[in-house]
Amino acid sequence: MAIKEMIIWPEYLDARLSRKAGRRVPKSIAVHPLRKEDILLACKSIGVDCEIEEGKYYPRLWHSSYGFRIIVHVNENRGISKEALIRMLAEALSKVKGG
Repeated sequence: MAIKEMIIWPEYLDARLSRKAGRRVPKSIAVHPLRKEDILLACKSIGVDCEIEEGKYYPRLWHSSYGFRIIVHVNENRGISKEALIRMLAEALSKVKGG
Protein backbone atom coordinates (compact mmCIF):
# COMPACT_ATOMS: atom_id res chain seq x y z
CA MET A 1 0.00 0.00 0.00
CA ALA A 2 1.61 3.24 -1.18
CA ILE A 3 1.15 6.28 1.01
CA LYS A 4 1.40 9.73 -0.50
CA GLU A 5 2.11 12.87 1.54
CA MET A 6 0.31 16.09 0.68
CA ILE A 7 1.18 19.44 2.21
CA ILE A 8 -1.81 21.58 3.14
CA TRP A 9 -1.21 25.12 4.36
CA PRO A 10 -3.85 26.47 6.76
CA GLU A 11 -4.01 29.59 4.59
CA TYR A 12 -5.77 27.49 1.92
CA LEU A 13 -8.75 27.24 4.28
CA ASP A 14 -8.77 30.72 5.89
CA ALA A 15 -11.95 32.72 5.35
CA ARG A 16 -10.12 36.02 5.96
CA LEU A 17 -7.89 35.59 2.92
CA SER A 18 -8.66 36.30 -0.71
CA ARG A 19 -7.99 33.78 -3.43
CA LYS A 20 -5.04 35.93 -4.50
CA ALA A 21 -3.58 35.73 -0.99
CA GLY A 22 -3.80 31.93 -1.00
CA ARG A 23 -7.31 30.73 -0.08
CA ARG A 24 -8.17 27.73 -2.26
CA VAL A 25 -11.76 27.00 -1.21
CA PRO A 26 -14.98 29.01 -1.62
CA LYS A 27 -15.67 31.47 1.21
CA SER A 28 -18.84 29.52 2.00
CA ILE A 29 -16.78 26.59 3.35
CA ALA A 30 -13.65 28.50 4.44
CA VAL A 31 -13.23 28.94 8.20
CA HIS A 32 -11.73 31.34 10.71
CA PRO A 33 -10.15 31.03 13.17
CA LEU A 34 -8.22 27.86 12.39
CA ARG A 35 -7.03 25.82 15.34
CA LYS A 36 -4.68 22.86 15.16
CA GLU A 37 -7.04 20.72 17.24
CA ASP A 38 -9.91 21.35 14.81
CA ILE A 39 -7.72 20.45 11.85
CA LEU A 40 -6.71 17.15 13.46
CA LEU A 41 -10.38 16.35 14.20
CA ALA A 42 -11.38 17.21 10.63
CA CYS A 43 -8.67 14.94 9.21
CA LYS A 44 -9.85 12.11 11.44
CA SER A 45 -13.47 12.65 10.37
CA ILE A 46 -12.62 12.29 6.66
CA GLY A 47 -10.49 9.22 7.33
CA VAL A 48 -6.98 10.47 6.64
CA ASP A 49 -3.92 10.53 8.86
CA CYS A 50 -2.31 13.90 9.32
CA GLU A 51 0.30 15.62 11.39
CA ILE A 52 1.05 19.23 12.20
CA GLU A 53 4.56 20.42 11.38
CA GLU A 54 5.53 23.46 13.45
CA GLY A 55 7.92 26.20 12.40
CA LYS A 56 6.84 26.30 8.75
CA TYR A 57 5.58 29.50 7.16
CA TYR A 58 3.38 29.85 4.08
CA PRO A 59 5.76 31.38 1.51
CA ARG A 60 3.28 33.90 0.12
CA LEU A 61 2.43 35.27 3.59
CA TRP A 62 5.53 34.34 5.58
CA HIS A 63 5.25 37.50 7.68
CA SER A 64 1.73 36.72 8.91
CA SER A 65 1.55 32.96 8.50
CA TYR A 66 0.11 30.52 11.03
CA GLY A 67 3.57 29.06 11.54
CA PHE A 68 2.63 25.47 10.80
CA ARG A 69 1.57 23.25 7.95
CA ILE A 70 -0.49 20.08 7.75
CA ILE A 71 1.02 16.95 6.28
CA VAL A 72 -1.70 14.57 5.19
CA HIS A 73 -0.92 10.91 4.52
CA VAL A 74 -3.24 9.53 1.84
CA ASN A 75 -3.41 6.02 0.43
CA GLU A 76 -2.67 6.43 -3.28
CA ASN A 77 -5.28 3.78 -4.06
CA ARG A 78 -8.01 6.19 -2.90
CA GLY A 79 -7.24 8.41 -5.90
CA ILE A 80 -7.87 11.71 -4.10
CA SER A 81 -6.46 14.82 -5.76
CA LYS A 82 -5.00 17.59 -3.65
CA GLU A 83 -7.84 19.95 -4.60
CA ALA A 84 -10.44 17.36 -3.60
CA LEU A 85 -8.61 16.77 -0.31
CA ILE A 86 -8.51 20.51 0.46
CA ARG A 87 -12.25 20.80 -0.21
CA MET A 88 -13.04 17.73 1.91
CA LEU A 89 -10.93 19.13 4.74
CA ALA A 90 -12.62 22.55 4.53
CA GLU A 91 -16.09 20.98 4.61
CA ALA A 92 -15.12 18.79 7.57
CA LEU A 93 -13.63 21.80 9.37
CA SER A 94 -16.80 23.83 8.95
CA LYS A 95 -18.75 20.94 10.50
CA VAL A 96 -16.26 20.58 13.37
CA LYS A 97 -16.51 24.29 14.07
CA GLY A 98 -20.31 24.17 13.87
CA GLY A 99 -20.59 26.28 10.73
